[in-house]
Amino acid sequence: MKRREFLSVVSFLAMSSVFAEEPAQTPRQRWDALPPERQQEIRQRWEKFKNLSPQEKARVTEAFRRFRNLPPAARLRIRNNFQRWKSLPPTERAALRQRFQRWRNLSPERKRAIRARMNQWQKLSPAQRARIRQRFK
Repeated sequence: MKRREFLSVVSFLAMSSVFAEEPAQTPRQRWDALPPERQQEIRQRWEKFKNLSPQEKARVTEAFRRFRNLPPAARLRIRNNFQRWKSLPPTERAALRQRFQRWRNLSPERKRAIRARMNQWQKLSPAQRARIRQRFK
């Protein structure tokens, strides 16, 4: 399964209003409260999930289980990041995917060096950062 499809299915499970944490409502009540277009979207993603291989279903289910076991603040952060991601223009998302792929292809030594530089950068004061940015303009 392509990574994008995998993330789509996991995001469906993680972000779905059907699985919202409202114990006062039954799943059926939550479903009925959804707008018809949201119900249709969920049905389509469910069909995609049903067509996955058993291994892919297991991967998705495990990712969802891990998500559900995260603290509420971490789940909220993930949801917010996902919403921010969805709001990006397609060209920007493509550029970010390419950068991520380049990062994944770096050697462990190169990644350590980059992380060390980032740690140094973060320790700088705002004034020091501004001076460095000015030099590179």
